[in-house]
Amino acid sequence: FFRKNQPFFPEMMKFPPPGNTVYLTIDARLQRVLSKALEENVTGAQAAIGPSENVTGAAVVLNVDDFSVLAAQSYPSYDLTRFMEDDDYKNQISTDKSAPMYDYAFNGGYVIGSTIKPAVALAALQEGAITPSTHITCNHVYTRFADTGYAPKCMGTHGSIDVKTALQKSCNIFFYETGYLTGISMLNEYWRRLGLGEDVGVEISASEGKIAGPDNREGGESNWRYGDTVAASIGQSDNEITILQMATYCATIANNGVRLRTHLVDKITNYDRDTVIEETQPEVVAELGVSEENLKTVQEGMRMVTTAGGTGRVFADYGVAIAGKTGTAQTGGDKPDHELFIGYAPYDDPEIAIALIVSYSNESKWSLDVARQIFDAYFYGIGMEEIPETNADGTTSSQTSAE
Repeated sequence: FFRKNQPFFPEMMKFPPPGNTVYLTIDARLQRVLSKALEENVTGAQAAIGPSENVTGAAVVLNVDDFSVLAAQSYPSYDLTRFMEDDDYKNQISTDKSAPMYDYAFNGGYVIGSTIKPAVALAALQEGAITPSTHITCNHVYTRFADTGYAPKCMGTHGSIDVKTALQKSCNIFFYETGYLTGISMLNEYWRRLGLGEDVGVEISASEGKIAGPDNREGGESNWRYGDTVAASIGQSDNEITILQMATYCATIANNGVRLRTHLVDKITNYDRDTVIEETQPEVVAELGVSEENLKTVQEGMRMVTTAGGTGRVFADYGVAIAGKTGTAQTGGDKPDHELFIGYAPYDDPEIAIALIVSYSNESKWSLDVARQIFDAYFYGIGMEEIPETNADGTTSSQTSAE
């Protein structure tokens, strides 16, 4: 940058000061387990359905105490080192139709199916549209709008059930009617408080997604029908929710209705790491405004999901009590369904909350296996033993650092 024949004086050189060190909240060992689990199940689902669809996956694990991100993974992924050094590999990744460079965990927007039902139940209970003892009869077909030709169905025939059983069985008829009685405006209000369709605060780029409602539809109220509310109440319609938001929503329920700022940064130190410049503290960003009784009703319903008779009954004999909600999201046409899961554990004293999707997988076993491997790793150390407790720079596995 010196002109030709200009004398060089060393004192003219100004070197950039050393940068600070950022410690992330990611637990390196749990992250490794999640990465492997997601890869196994996405590739398994892909093999099962064949090449007709690109199966992808995403998952986020949060610490319920402070809403820090313990692990987050998007699949397919790619090798950053090879991407920087190998032009052929870079071209392959850049043109791959499964978009491995896309962050499905923080930026992918999905219809989330029945995982939205706890949010619907919370709004309906608090607004008085239903009570814990309200019974609605499921005869497989929703008939309120049958005279118009709109008669959506349930996956089963559940008879007369209350809200906890409706969560356990994932009864569409119950939540069609509950959503209708509550109204889309109130549903949207509670969904936002839970972090759905909102900026949840994470320090890197993340989509705000979209919740289904007249505010997010061209034409507004004039282009919104009761049938749209019914569909939105089981997670369909215009819902485009990120997995990060789903994890935040689940953690908020686990945290008794208090939503904290979701974050990835644990602390910032100087370059030598001997002085803390900034440390992230828990920050309340929203109060759900739901009574203790109503929260407990929904929490108990989510616990029933993972017991015998529930849609997540694979966890019925698990050594740690889990609360959760499964979801099957229709994708349109002949495309396979997305399979989703949200959950937190232990039920009585929550420590972690998770949310995940295996897209176009068509079978819940894939998403539930990812969840099981995360719980296994966190509570029993299964799969963690292969990964060192301490990183090369001397930090613990729960403090990934970046300069």
